[in-house]
Amino acid sequence: RDGTFFYKDHLHKSNVPILAIAGDMDLICPPEAVEDTVKLIPEHLVTYKLFGDPEGPHYAHYDLVGGRMAVEQEYPCIVEFLSCHDK
Repeated sequence: RDGTFFYKDHLHKSNVPILAIAGDMDLICPPEAVEDTVKLIPEHLVTYKLFGDPEGPHYAHYDLVGGRMAVEQEYPCIVEFLSCHDK
């Protein structure tokens, strides 16, 4: 690995459905970064979901998969996405 492969340069060639999720208070990968990445994926293949509300609850990076509300909030979104694209 020489560090010359940049995944963003290849997203436009994607041919599989992609679920992109973001947390409103994620400092590791902020929503703006996820949104910029989503723009590089063919529109018919990408589903984008932002978790968090202005009054709360808010979602940081870990909250999306391991937070106390993940089972009730994020997991159903993931299951629905996978079910829609299961062949």
